[in-house]
Formats: sequence, structure tokens, C-alpha cells
Amino acid sequence: MGCSWDVLSLDGDNIVAVSSSPVDVPHIKYGLLDDKESKSTAWNWLDVPSPTIECSEKVKSLLSSLKFSILKIPVRDVSDSLTKGARKPFEATFVSSKTKRSDPLVVVLHGGPHSVYLASFSKSLAFLSSNGFSLLHVNYRGSLGFGEEALQSLPGKVGSQDVNDVLVAIDHVIDLGLASPSKIAVLGGSHGGFLTTHLIGQAPEKFAAACAKNPVCNLALMVGTSDIPDWCYLEAFGSEGKSIYSEAPSAEDLALFHSKSPISHISKVKTPTLFLLGAKDLRVPISTGLQYARALKEKGVAVKVIVFPNDIHPIDRRRELMEAHSSLWIPRFTNVILAAVPVHPTWMRTIFSSSYRPPTLVGIFEVYTAHINIKPFEYTRPLETAVEISVPYPTRFKTELEESIRGKLLETDIIIIGFAVNIEGHAL
Repeated sequence: MGCSWDVLSLDGDNIVAVSSSPVDVPHIKYGLLDDKESKSTAWNWLDVPSPTIECSEKVKSLLSSLKFSILKIPVRDVSDSLTKGARKPFEATFVSSKTKRSDPLVVVLHGGPHSVYLASFSKSLAFLSSNGFSLLHVNYRGSLGFGEEALQSLPGKVGSQDVNDVLVAIDHVIDLGLASPSKIAVLGGSHGGFLTTHLIGQAPEKFAAACAKNPVCNLALMVGTSDIPDWCYLEAFGSEGKSIYSEAPSAEDLALFHSKSPISHISKVKTPTLFLLGAKDLRVPISTGLQYARALKEKGVAVKVIVFPNDIHPIDRRRELMEAHSSLWIPRFTNVILAAVPVHPTWMRTIFSSSYRPPTLVGIFEVYTAHINIKPFEYTRPLETAVEISVPYPTRFKTELEESIRGKLLETDIIIIGFAVNIEGHAL
């Protein structure tokens, strides 16, 4: 079974690389040619010990119970207008338990759209697969690595060809008996979020839960606020978009943008959806995700929005918190009891430290995340007015947080996470 490789250094016939897979943590490898005198290209790989990549025996045991495979997915409804490369099967990576059972399925979608899912290790996804989920990473047509014709087949067809490819991949694993059709969740970021929100609108009965990170929900709104408006034109119009690109889209252009967008299917959505949004995202501004989430709320669909005030498109500053929320949202709606909830003792020590200064809060929500006894809780207390309020330091805050954790937690629709504010002249 193949793995994902990242070359770190190359010196003549010597290579240092990192190898991993969806079920194998990263390992540093040293490679050298077996026989330099012959014309053989066979490499001899040696493990390089590194304490930074070691994991516990429990993690090793969980991962050893998993397997993965690369599936070839035949293209459905092949038309004469498709090029030869666009007719070829695309690929999906399927991660599952070694035991024969139909576990709940999480469909994972990459962004770009012209990027690719590599068969490499991900902590948050390994957490899901170790807790009874099968994973399906779909490299829909338009992904990198499958030829120029397949890649160029997507511009002008976003919201249709890519969505259909994902649905075909899901049906493929269901037909093989690898997944239960009644317990499917979907998650993705950027264009993967575009597909996530499209899927829950175009196939509203198919998904039990969804998670979208900085999703493209409305191209008609995004084109006027994004730092890549030309991308909107290219992906919506195809090659024609290069010649008709304008900073002032016409009414006809805006109508087409809307028709290609997930928000055009909003009336059909039923799936509980979590939104993870970076407030400083210039690529896919937060307004598109908020507009979509508000529309879902008005329809009575279960929605939670988590805003990271100081993050941009990748949400890298609070990645561990972002991944924790997405990993815990999906089990909630697929009736899966987690056996290996991640622990973040550093956060707990920070919050309850005697030297910790709670930040000044601006807005209508006061939010912290505490991890107590390996079960995550959200402390959320709505403020009465949208004015700047300072939480008394330190006794009352600590007491209120502990009481809130022990009691019934208050729920809100939008949670703001982040501490990049000033208090009494001290920047947190």
C-alpha cells in the first residue's frame, strides 16, 4: 500500500524524507540507492529515530485497527463533449476499520478546487476514524495529479460536475457495502466548503451532519469582496471568464454566480451544519458563510457558527480548537459515542491559572472553551448589551466558569473564540 512522501533534503544519492499514510503517523526516513554501480533505481529506506513523532501505545493500537485503500470511481453520465482525460475514473481514498462492518461515513473534501487530497496522516481525521467512522476523501475531477484534461474539465461546471463526482463516489462505497447510507456526514473547507454546502442542498436527504470551514456559499457576494474575484469568474464561466472579467459584474453575471452557488439550493437544506469562519479571511470573506448560516437558521435548521476573530483563510492560529469542534460536531448527529476524546490540558491550565487575566469582551457573546475531565464544554453567556465589558479579575470569572460547567450550559447560535484583545494595557 502506498504512502505519502515529503522530501526534506537531497544530497547526491542520499534522501531524507517524511513518510505517512491515513493510518500511519509521520516517520522520518533516510534513503540511499541499493547498488550505485548498477542501473537499478531501487532505494533502501532506513528509519530515523525522532522523539517528536512518537505516539503512545494506545494511539498505535487504535491506528493498527485501521486500513485504507485507493478506489477508482467511474465517471457517471459520460457525454461526447468530455475530453478523453475527463472521462477517466477519478480517485477516492477510503479509510475504515479492518473488521467487516458498515460504519458511519465522513466524506472529506479538499479545497482549491485545483488541489488534491494526499494519502497522508491527519490527527483530526485519525481521531474520527479511530472512533468508528469510515472516511472517504474524494479527489473529484479538477483535482491535481490526474492530467490537464481532467483538471480543465471543471472550470465552468463548479456546483454540478464536482458535486456529482462526490455523490457518485458516495454511492460507489455504499454499493460495495462499505458504508451505511443512513449515517453520512460531510466536511470541507474553502471549495470543499462550497461542495459541502452544495451537497446538503442538492442531496438534502443524504447527510446527517455537515461541517464547512470558510465555505464559498455565494459567489455573487464573494466576487465583490474577495481578493481573488478573477477566480470567481474563471470557475463559474470557465475559460470565457478570463475575457469577461470585470470589477463591476453585470446583473447577468451576478445571476449566473448565484445559480452556481450553494445558496441557490438553500430552501432544500435540512442537515445540521457547523460553520468555522476566520473573521480576517480575505479570500472567502466571512459574509458568505454568515449569510448562508442565517438563512438556515431562519428555516429552523440546526446551525452553529464559530468565528475565529484573528484568523484568515486557513484558520491556522487556533487549528487545534477548530479541528476539535469539527471532530465533535459530526458524532453528535450520527449517534456515535466517542471513545477517544482529545485532551488539551494546556488550555485547562491556562484558563484556571492564578495569573490568567480574562480579556475585555466586545460584542454580544462572552465565550471560552474549557476541557475538563477529557470532555469539552463551551462556556457561553450572552451579554445584555453590545458594549465593551470587562469581566472582573480573577475570582468571579473562575467561579462563574466552574459553575457554568457544572450546571446547564447556555447555547447561542454564534460563538466567537479568540483572545487577541487588550485589557488594562496588557495584550493577551
